[in-house]
Amino acid sequence: LSSIMGSPFSTQSREADEEHSAGEKSQGAAAAAAAHYAKLYDELVAGEGGADGDGAAASAADLFKSRFESYFGGPSGEFGRLLYRKLFGGAGVPVELDLFLSSMTLLGDVESFHNEGHESETFCFSVFSQGAIYVEREGVMKILHAAASMALVVGSELYQRAAVSSDHFLLQSIANAIMLHADKDTGHLHSQQFSLWVKGHCPHLLEGMQQWIGSLLLHTSSASGSREPSPTEPDKLIYQLPKVCLEKGPSSSEEMLKKETDLYMTVWMLSTALPLVYFGHREDGRKKAQHRYPVGGSWSLLYSSREHGFSMNRFQHHCSDYREPSVMLLTCWHPGDKQEHLFAVAADSEWKDGTYFWGRENFRLIQLSPMFEVVIGGPKLLSLNEKQRGFPTGLRVMSSQKYNQCLFHVDSSLEKVTFREGAEMSISLIEVWGCGDVEAVKAQQLVKQREQQEVLRRRKIKASTIKETWEDSPDRYLMEIGGVTTNRPREQQQQ
Repeated sequence: LSSIMGSPFSTQSREADEEHSAGEKSQGAAAAAAAHYAKLYDELVAGEGGADGDGAAASAADLFKSRFESYFGGPSGEFGRLLYRKLFGGAGVPVELDLFLSSMTLLGDVESFHNEGHESETFCFSVFSQGAIYVEREGVMKILHAAASMALVVGSELYQRAAVSSDHFLLQSIANAIMLHADKDTGHLHSQQFSLWVKGHCPHLLEGMQQWIGSLLLHTSSASGSREPSPTEPDKLIYQLPKVCLEKGPSSSEEMLKKETDLYMTVWMLSTALPLVYFGHREDGRKKAQHRYPVGGSWSLLYSSREHGFSMNRFQHHCSDYREPSVMLLTCWHPGDKQEHLFAVAADSEWKDGTYFWGRENFRLIQLSPMFEVVIGGPKLLSLNEKQRGFPTGLRVMSSQKYNQCLFHVDSSLEKVTFREGAEMSISLIEVWGCGDVEAVKAQQLVKQREQQEVLRRRKIKASTIKETWEDSPDRYLMEIGGVTTNRPREQQQQ
């Protein structure tokens, strides 16, 4: 009977065996990680050269420090220097193996991709604050610059061509939003306020930095910079921003590079706040990842006012029948504050013309600059109407499903924007980026080809019908009543 029903003793035994097996796996993983960190330590200690290029003159401790800062700092030298100071103290002090192993274990735990608390935000904050409980605006800008730089290095090819300036306008925009929670008198931002803001507004803000640190901890590096994958947890290294497909751009290479840099920064900024369906994840299971960060994909330019003009008809022609999520970027000029305002309308379903409201739970309206803000999101808040008379025209985003207040309105000419019933802003540029893969663009083009073929077929049928029935046509009868003499096709042939 006990073999059929199971006894409490056998259940307890199975649970104990499972716990023992899990413990052995955990110990094995810890041992593998320790061996990996020890190998990294040997490379940093025994590697050739240093930041100062004079290995003979520099002490072993200083060489280790310069290599560590270069290795972990990467595109953000400031982060490398501050991280070394956070983990090991000042310069000139030898770092023993035991201290290095414990520090790397701590760093790996804090920057774990499975972290669901505020530990990553708190640790990052403490690195830049050097143990203080607050930072000023300059410290916030350093955190943001390091996060963006590392995300673009591990998630894009941009850093092979250009670096992001430390005072980029989009970093300034995020800092403006964060510093609203700083102390009004001192300008100090508390660690807890920073963590809460990131959690509530940009939950993916530090994931590029996590990926950067994780890739360094899970790989070994040689003096030449080449890396070999570690056998421990190789599947975690998947963070990838979408590839932006730029087909046309400004004439000069300098302008093109600036546009590309700003565009990739915009994509990164959106990736910190938008749902992952815009960044390679799909609800139907295609490319669906186990993790909570972007997995790539590609963004294709569907419509650009620079190329196609400010026209609702052209906008609908280029964006209709695209069945994947898309993002509309609007650059506007505000007559009051004399600044450019950048908005993103993230549509998680196909663009539709009509009087009804549409969109699913992943729809978002975001102000990107001059003050970052996730304005609103949710289902059935977006409307696009051009053809139906008697109803408001243009693109509208409502404040709720009560539909009694319009938060964001683009007129039907695509030339004016009104945000929160404020001053009317003129639009200088509109771009719509399709967030599906290349196959989504091909599918859209195929639908349009079929529609065009159907239009041509109907025109031929209509033309032949008119020619055959002109003698009995009501149009000919009405023209003759009005005194207009018409010749029939047969009579024309005889003449």
